[in-house]
Amino acid sequence: MGYHTTYELSWDDESFELPLDFQEETGLYKEDNYSKYNTWINSEDNMLALSEIYPDVLFTLDGYGDEYGDIWKQYYKDGKYYHSHARIVYDDYDETKLA
Repeated sequence: MGYHTTYELSWDDESFELPLDFQEETGLYKEDNYSKYNTWINSEDNMLALSEIYPDVLFTLDGYGDEYGDIWKQYYKDGKYYHSHARIVYDDYDETKLA
């Protein structure tokens, strides 16, 4: 079955339209707001290639994995990217907040 992730793709250029061939290859379609739940083995390669073709567009790929806490963002621009994991932070115990 494999590990599944919900992917959500967005970008900073309002005039940009995601090419149909990219939508077909990745399964990210406009009618789904460029979101999908599944495995996407070539996500980094696909996104790097897209960012090389459109070097002035900043693409943001959000990921929400099957396991608790597997939340991340990847930023792509001009054929480069970086990956950022979410940090879950809890407040310290504060007795004054007890109800």
